[in-house]
Amino acid sequence: MLYYQAALYISITLTGLFLIRWNKHISASYTILYLLIPFTNIGYLRIAVAESLSEAVLANGLVYLCSCFLQLSYMTYVFSFCRVKLPKWLSATLYIISGFIGSSAFTTHHSHLLYTDVQLAYNEAGIGCLVKEYGPLHTVYYIMIIFYAVIELVVLIKGFRKREVSKKNATYLFLLYLVNIISFFITRLLHFDIELQPAMYIITQIILYIMSRKLSRYAIADTAVTTIMREGKTAFISFDLNKRYLGSSGPIDEYIPEISELYIDGPLYRGMSDLLDSLNNWINAAADRKENFETDIVRGDRFLHVTAGILYERNKPLCYQIRIEDKTGEQEYIRLLQQARQSAEDISRAKGDFVANMSHEIRTPINAILGMDEMILRESREQQTIIYAEDIRRAGNTLLGLINDVLDFSKIEAGKMDIIPVEYSLSSVLNDLTNMIEARAKAKGLELKLNVDPDIPDRLKGDEIRLKQIVMNLLTNAVKYTNKGSVTLTIEGREAPEGMVGLYICVTDTGIGIRKEDIDKIYIAFERVEVNRNRSIEGTGLGISITHQLLALMDSQLEVKSEYGAGSSFSFTLRQEIIDPAPVGNYQETLEKARATRTLYHESFRAPNAVVLAVDDVDMNLVVFASLLKKTEITIDFASRGD
Repeated sequence: MLYYQAALYISITLTGLFLIRWNKHISASYTILYLLIPFTNIGYLRIAVAESLSEAVLANGLVYLCSCFLQLSYMTYVFSFCRVKLPKWLSATLYIISGFIGSSAFTTHHSHLLYTDVQLAYNEAGIGCLVKEYGPLHTVYYIMIIFYAVIELVVLIKGFRKREVSKKNATYLFLLYLVNIISFFITRLLHFDIELQPAMYIITQIILYIMSRKLSRYAIADTAVTTIMREGKTAFISFDLNKRYLGSSGPIDEYIPEISELYIDGPLYRGMSDLLDSLNNWINAAADRKENFETDIVRGDRFLHVTAGILYERNKPLCYQIRIEDKTGEQEYIRLLQQARQSAEDISRAKGDFVANMSHEIRTPINAILGMDEMILRESREQQTIIYAEDIRRAGNTLLGLINDVLDFSKIEAGKMDIIPVEYSLSSVLNDLTNMIEARAKAKGLELKLNVDPDIPDRLKGDEIRLKQIVMNLLTNAVKYTNKGSVTLTIEGREAPEGMVGLYICVTDTGIGIRKEDIDKIYIAFERVEVNRNRSIEGTGLGISITHQLLALMDSQLEVKSEYGAGSSFSFTLRQEIIDPAPVGNYQETLEKARATRTLYHESFRAPNAVVLAVDDVDMNLVVFASLLKKTEITIDFASRGD
C-alpha cells in the first residue's frame, strides 16, 4: 500500500514542480503527458484499496483511459521533437480508438469487450488487484501498444540522424521508450504482486523534468525560425547560455554553409572555422555589452546584416540569438540611389557651370555696351542722343539684372550661396537704392517715399550686398506692378539682443495687388501670377523666390499683405550687429540736399604723368576702359593676357 501512496505523492510533487516551470513554449502533448501520470497513479492506488468490484473497475477504467492517452501523447511528442509530421487522419483515428478503449474499461463487467470476466482479489498484504480474462478489445489495445513501439522507434532513429534534433534529448526520449516498453511487457509476462507501472511513470516524470529545462529554449528558437523562414531572406540561429547550438532557420544553409558543422546541443568552440569563430565573437560582444551587437559581412555576392543579442524571459537571460538578414537588395537599391544622386549632382554641377559660363559670356558684351553707353552720356550734348542712351542703359541694366537673378537662383539651388557679413553704412545703402530706383519711379510718374527712422544706428554689420539685392527686388517689383500712386520704403528699428538692432524694412505700393489665393504662388521660381494680365511687364518670376530664400539664409522671412486692386506690402526684419550707435539722422533732408546739388558728370582729377596697365581678353572692354579714363589724361598700356 505504501508503494502506491509514495508513487502518487512523488508524481504529484513532480507535477507541481513542472507546473512552476511551465511556460507557453512547452508543447501541449508534452504537458498532457506530464499531467496524466498523477491521475494514472491515483487509479492504481484506488484499485489497491478498493473494497468492491465496482470501485475497482471504476479505478481500472481511469488507469486504462489515462494510459491510452499517455501512450498517444508520448508518440505525438516524439513526432514533434524529431521534426516528423504526424498525419492528421492517423492522429484523429488513434484518439478515437484510445477514447473508445478507455471508456470501455469503465463498463467492462457489462460489455465484456475489454475483459470477458473480471474479479477483485487481495494478496497476502491485503492489497486489492483485478483478476482479468482479456476480451477482443484488449487485443486491439496490445496491437496499439506494439504499433506505438514500432513507429516511435523508427521516428527516434530518424531523429538521431537529423542535425537539427538534439541528440541528448533524443537519447532521453529513447530511454523513456525503453523504460515504458520493458516495464509494460515485464508486468504482463511476469505476474508480480504489485504493478511496476507507477514506478516507471515516476522515472518518466523525472526524465521529462530534466528535459523541460531546455524545452522553452528549443520552442522559442523554433518559433523564431518558423516566423523568419516565412520572411524568406532572414535566417536565425540560437545558442544556449553555454553556447550550445539550439537551432537555425532554413536560409542559414545558404548564408553560412559552415553551420552544418554544428548539431543540436553541440558546443560552439574556437577553431571550427573562421565564420563560426565570428559567431562566437558576436555572441561574446553581445554578452559583454548586455545589448545587441550589429555588424555587416559579405558572403560571395550577398551583403548580410548580422544582429547578435540575448533573449530574455521574465527578465532572465534565456539564450543567445543571431539574426542574419540578406540586405543585398537594399544595398543594390542604395547603390542605385547613390548613383542617381551622383548623377543629379553632376547634372546640377554641369548646369551651374553652364549658367556661370553663360552669365560671364553674356555679361561681357553687356558690360561693354553699358560702358560705351556711359561714354555717350558723358560726352554727348544732344538731347535726343542722351534720351536714346538712357534707354540703352535701362534696357542693359534690366538684362543684366535678369542674368544676375538666374545666376543667384542657380547658386541658391546648389547650396553655394554664402552670407558674408561686413561693416556698412545704412545711409550709403539707402543712397544707392534711391539712385537705382528713383529714375524708374519717375519714368512711370510714381512718387517715391522714404520713411526712415532717424534713430537707427548708421554703422551696422551684415551682408550689405544681399540686403541691397533684397530691398532692390522689392522696390523693382513695386514699381513694375504700380501704374499710379506711390511706392514707399519704410525702415525702422525693432527690439533685438544687446549690441544688435532689428532692422525692419517694408516696401508698400498702391499697385494692382495680389489675390489671396495667389500669394503662395509668388514664392515659386519662374511662377508669375495672372500671366495674361501682366504679360507686358518684364521679368522672369525669380525676384520674390530669390528674396524669400536669401531671407531664409539670414534667419528671416518675408511677410506679404495685399489687397487686390489696391496695393501690396512686403516686409521683413533682419538682426544686424551695431558697429557704431551714432544714428543715421534725417535721411530725407540729406537726400533732398544731394538732389539739389546734383550736376553733370565731370572728371574729379587729371594725372598726365600716370601710367596704368589694363589686361583683358576682350578688346571691347579695353576700349571702354580707355574711353572712361580718357579725360583723366592717364597713359594706358594694354595687354590681352597676363603672361
